[in-house]
Amino acid sequence: MEKERKPRDEDLRVVKTKEAIRQSFRKLIADMPYADITVAELIARAQINRKTFYLHYKDMDALLAEQQSEIAERFAARISRYKAVDDIPSIIREVFERYSEQVGIDERIISCDPNMNGLRKTMERIWELNSECVDNLGEFDEHTRGVITTFLVSSIISIYRYWRRSGRQPDLAEVIGISSNLICNGVNGIV
Repeated sequence: MEKERKPRDEDLRVVKTKEAIRQSFRKLIADMPYADITVAELIARAQINRKTFYLHYKDMDALLAEQQSEIAERFAARISRYKAVDDIPSIIREVFERYSEQVGIDERIISCDPNMNGLRKTMERIWELNSECVDNLGEFDEHTRGVITTFLVSSIISIYRYWRRSGRQPDLAEVIGISSNLICNGVNGIV
């Protein structure tokens, strides 16, 4: 009688191997810039062979994207309670507070590329989970909805990037207030 095999994702060996890869990646990114991490260093640290790595990941960028997605999912779930347009300032506050307190490994994973794709993925996932915010603005076709979502995501990311480059000035409370006012009320809201 042949044993029934578990699906690949549930196989304990696969789970342990992927965890070893992820943990090794996190340790390496804590020690060096992402661009300097090689598959050779990763597999040596994870104690696996090259073929095993490529069985699970297309390349290092795929591993990075998975790590960024996991961080994004955790954060998006954290703020999924926000559903109304009036919650946009709270979402902005959560984003700025969460990412301003990111230190160490998660921050390096999120911001290891200059375009901040980790933060962008997080924001896109937030608006996906919180689509009621956009729905509450009115009835929109798919394209208008896309423009609104893109505006919200791009605005928050751009303001956050500026704030980081400026040495986190103005202070957190002020930048959240300005951002919320601009995004919710436009330039007329602050002049």
